[in-house]
Amino acid sequence: MNAWNDSRIESLLSRILSASRVILGEDLTGLYVHGSLAFGCFSWDISDVDFLIVARRIPSDGQKAGLIRALLEIDREAPPKGIEMSLLTEEACRRFRHPMPFELHFSHGHLERARKDPEAFAASMRGDDRDLAAHVRITRLCGIPLYGPDPSELFAPVPDRAYTDALLYDIGDAAQSVTSSPVYTVLNLCRVAAWKEERKILSKKEGGEWGLSVLPELYRGTVSDALSAYGRGCGGPGITERESLERFARYMLARIGLSEE
Repeated sequence: MNAWNDSRIESLLSRILSASRVILGEDLTGLYVHGSLAFGCFSWDISDVDFLIVARRIPSDGQKAGLIRALLEIDREAPPKGIEMSLLTEEACRRFRHPMPFELHFSHGHLERARKDPEAFAASMRGDDRDLAAHVRITRLCGIPLYGPDPSELFAPVPDRAYTDALLYDIGDAAQSVTSSPVYTVLNLCRVAAWKEERKILSKKEGGEWGLSVLPELYRGTVSDALSAYGRGCGGPGITERESLERFARYMLARIGLSEE
């Protein structure tokens, strides 16, 4: 099912945009959906909702706290994996540097802290993020503007070197996460390899399909299992035996150039 025809997604994105416009007012430059929703492979049970908010200037502490409180409420109707947001200034978007600076971040990994003290959380969540190079490049490629100009008009191009670094950073714990989050890790390793070898920018699903077409027969069963589980909306352990997953991760990390098999 096309996620954009899902009333739950429509309601969620509408509330996110409404809160952003009310809290930031004329300072809101744009709001952009990226990730699996933009790629067209979103699954309610295993995907999160990824978006970037762009502001004309650094928001006040009150605005940032207001956004966090609003997102905490909106998160109640989000998919199980939640929502992930980074707030950037217009200047940071137009003058890309790596790692990219952000003024606010929210995701399920920080949910407990945000709920405990939204104001303190909002004040502390700013800095630089290596992941943003990948998020911005995907946004320029296929991001969906809920508000604001076309992404290509707002976001400066992301150099290949920065995009590569962001992808490698994202799979830094693959040797461990392949058994705890096998579907995500297996497909993610495939899409990183596709970029390294062929400069293809792919979704996780597309990465798995690429893996099936190029990887040795020994590893195709693991990729096929991951793709099947992804299609069913299943992301937890149990898609295949632990030994096969660990062997796959070792092979892929060596192929990508992060370790020796």
